[in-house]
Amino acid sequence: MNFTFVTLGCPKNEVDTEYYIKKLQDRGHNFVKSPDSADYIFINTCAFIKDAISESMETYNELASKYGKERVIITGCLVERLKHNISDIKFVRGDDISRIDEVINNAYVPDFSKKQRFLYSGDRVCRENLPYAYVKIQEGCSRRCTYCTIPAIRGKPRYRNIESIHKEVEELVNIGKKEIILVGEDLTLYKDLIPLLKLLVGIRNLKLIRLMYLHPQGVKRELLEFIRDNPKIARYLHIPIQHASHRILRLMGRSGGERAVKKAIENARKIIPEAFIRTEIIVGFPEERESDFNKLLNFLEDARIERIGVFKYSREEGTKSFSMSQVDEDIKEERFQRAHLLASILMEEAQQALNKKRVRVIADTNTIGRTEFDAPVADLTVRFQKPLNSGRIYRKRLFYKENAGLITTS
Repeated sequence: MNFTFVTLGCPKNEVDTEYYIKKLQDRGHNFVKSPDSADYIFINTCAFIKDAISESMETYNELASKYGKERVIITGCLVERLKHNISDIKFVRGDDISRIDEVINNAYVPDFSKKQRFLYSGDRVCRENLPYAYVKIQEGCSRRCTYCTIPAIRGKPRYRNIESIHKEVEELVNIGKKEIILVGEDLTLYKDLIPLLKLLVGIRNLKLIRLMYLHPQGVKRELLEFIRDNPKIARYLHIPIQHASHRILRLMGRSGGERAVKKAIENARKIIPEAFIRTEIIVGFPEERESDFNKLLNFLEDARIERIGVFKYSREEGTKSFSMSQVDEDIKEERFQRAHLLASILMEEAQQALNKKRVRVIADTNTIGRTEFDAPVADLTVRFQKPLNSGRIYRKRLFYKENAGLITTS
């Protein structure tokens, strides 16, 4: 059987896909890049919010229409969220991917009483020739955010052991990966994070380690000081705050509330002043007042956050916030536009501040890359004045040009 994968959603899904490919190859099946060459097309879906569900279903319908629904198989979060409501669609749960023959022969009977792990170790297939790779060290979440579907989809926290992570990172570095991006629902839930980082910084040819998702309550001084003292770790702190109003953070169920948010950002600025902070915020959360929203904007501006993702609240069935008093859609959209404008201004100012500075630059291709202050896909890019060797990390002086952004020197 020839098969291919379409991956939607977050980097954790990309990691899962690479494990799925290896498991199917181990069963004698052949991975191909193009759906045109595939007997079966897998879609590793996202279902975090309604928009993600819509994208997953639109992708399925498009591929099923073009190639026939018998050749399209869904897996991932959509299967876990919809469970028994999936009808007339071929699907397989992630942990059951090796049972593909049953799926093809319409004999697959999933046991939905059994929780999925979504946390694998062992060999994987890196599909893209890129200088970076994501490594998932933790899965699931025990925090009780009232808007979040992740605990229902991905379950309680599970953790890989340090040895398996270290081995995987070494293998990825041996095939040419220069940047390793650690991902999980919340890396601060991984109690051995600093011991793990101590091992990883010792890997000889590993040039850069990036941490994606640090809950404000888990951003302790010890972790910040370790990052400060180890130049292999990117000066990039991904700390999603979601909001800055204590009232809204309490309604969101965000552990530590406003105090944790302020302490995390203040300590980050004090201990690693050169670091860029990446955050995400939610606007239009139930019962959000204009005063709450203005407090959020003021906090972002006062803290000079360099990288900001703005999201409108999505009302999701099965979450506690679903039954709360909802903000009018027009107000939600207006606040989204205002927050997005401020985020754009702050990010542009951060880019201008890099003018004439020499920083680490990751060459994702010969002509385009990122600074160490930018994660792939999520953040911003840099253009190279002259082609560089893709897959390498350089230290380059940057120049800022109006309407062109940052450009490296030759």
